[in-house]
Amino acid sequence: MGDIFADKPVSINGIFLGMDSDHVILYQAREGRAFFKSASDTGEIQEIVSVPSDLLASFFWTKNYAGNGMIGFLTKEDEFVLYEQNHRLAKFPDIRRTVMPPWYAYMPDRDTIFMEWACYETRSGRKKWDFPLPVAERAYKKFLACETWRELPNGLIMTQINVDQENIYISLMDQSGNIMRSVSLPIFYAYHNVGVAQNYIYLIQPIENTRFPAEVILFDFNLNEIGRYDVDSNRINYEVWFDSHNKHFYVLGNGIVTRVNIMDGQKHIDPIPFDQIEISSWGVLPNDMLYFVKKERELFFLEPQENMECVLRHKIKGYCLKLVPLKNGNVLLVSLNNRKKEQVILQVICFDKQAPVN
Repeated sequence: MGDIFADKPVSINGIFLGMDSDHVILYQAREGRAFFKSASDTGEIQEIVSVPSDLLASFFWTKNYAGNGMIGFLTKEDEFVLYEQNHRLAKFPDIRRTVMPPWYAYMPDRDTIFMEWACYETRSGRKKWDFPLPVAERAYKKFLACETWRELPNGLIMTQINVDQENIYISLMDQSGNIMRSVSLPIFYAYHNVGVAQNYIYLIQPIENTRFPAEVILFDFNLNEIGRYDVDSNRINYEVWFDSHNKHFYVLGNGIVTRVNIMDGQKHIDPIPFDQIEISSWGVLPNDMLYFVKKERELFFLEPQENMECVLRHKIKGYCLKLVPLKNGNVLLVSLNNRKKEQVILQVICFDKQAPVN
């Protein structure tokens, strides 16, 4: 590993809405208009859409979408609209203000958008079909905290449905809305997490009456079970991260990180220099280095091949919003200016490059 250093930060005016690939999406109101902008890691700004400010609902950010050069948001009429280059493509009256945070939308191509368990045409707003849920609508609506689904490399879509407080469905659906396979699993309702990695679907949740407080279940992308693993973890950061070779996964415990070999289940435990309760977010980068954000104000990079040696400790300017791996191997740090709430700070963490000479 060569030099690791933080590049010069760039401040940009605007309210952070989210990411479109490795571009930051910002909103800014000025002179009676609302501007939606895209910012690259170098701070280069491109305007995507500009509309009259009075078109937007005061809570428009609760449901917004940015991708494929399009912006979607809620209007004062309490309906979702989709814009491209200041032109309204379609409105979606079924998508209204509801209590369903966080909210997801996905656009597999420029003609199709998935929202709230349905598939719509982007140009007309017409609903093409509803998701074929494996339980009655009244059952899932009562307990479903948020819409959870991911497109898989094999073209299928993984959906998660909490049936009640004791059971969960994980289903595979094709692009036409046909359920290909489903599995039903008992869950510990208050603490569980379903996710998708490079090669696996996983479920992590507590297990009772054992010396290990959590269990990880891995599936392949056809929902065949790969294995079950007892791990040292607790209920603060219920995440599973995988290395770039998909041979190991990591879970976070109190003051430790456990690396588990997927093939044989062997575990390697390393201490980390902070308590789990201090960690705002953590993960594994494409270069297999682990990162930890402490109390949203400090960033640590640890090298797993060197017994979790800390190779960079970086004081974050403001409050950390997002850490985004870039295609060139670097990492974009997006933070909120704690002195100017409508300003974000972009800073690139550079790997394997010669540090600049002061």
